[in-house]
Amino acid sequence: MQNKQSSIVYDTSKDPRFAKDVDKKTGFVTKTIITTPFMAKGEVLGAIQILNKTVGGKDTFLTKNVDYQIRI
Repeated sequence: MQNKQSSIVYDTSKDPRFAKDVDKKTGFVTKTIITTPFMAKGEVLGAIQILNKTVGGKDTFLTKNVDYQIRI
């Protein structure tokens, strides 16, 4: 959340930002991630993530016309 921007990772195995050790420890397999900053008064308080979103049985995110910045 260094740049206060949302991001979408369609394939975590190809993204160097993804911390693979968490999946190894938990046994969970993360394939896709959408991350958005949780902000108040221009400051990042944390981040919200959605993992492995599926639509019609496919791992995908629908981003058309979606505002995925959450601000207070």
